[in-house]
Amino acid sequence: MDENQPQKSGTNSWLIGILSVLPIVLMVNFLIKLFTGILPDMIRLNESGQEVSASDILHLFGPFFTIAILWGLLHMILLVWFIVHLMQDKTTTSNDRLVWLLLLIFLNPFSFPFYWYFR
Repeated sequence: MDENQPQKSGTNSWLIGILSVLPIVLMVNFLIKLFTGILPDMIRLNESGQEVSASDILHLFGPFFTIAILWGLLHMILLVWFIVHLMQDKTTTSNDRLVWLLLLIFLNPFSFPFYWYFR
């Protein structure tokens, strides 16, 4: 192994690989919950003719916010981790580093699994 490349342990590498796919899974789960859970319930509450209380709205959006917060935290942690890893990798040329940095910033979280696999 090259001495300039950051060290990866086997378990740590697989854990990061799994975590790199997790933001996409959480985003899909987030959208499924939105379209199958929250929107039909909001339509049902609106059509019932009753006044909607704040607790009803909070009950609908509680799981939605939980998934969104978890997704956001995981996303930011992985983004910082991948950028730090990229900048510490001495084997990467400046052109490659620039391309990966732009991909990580503008196409995240879709670029996370690709970066994990190729780097």
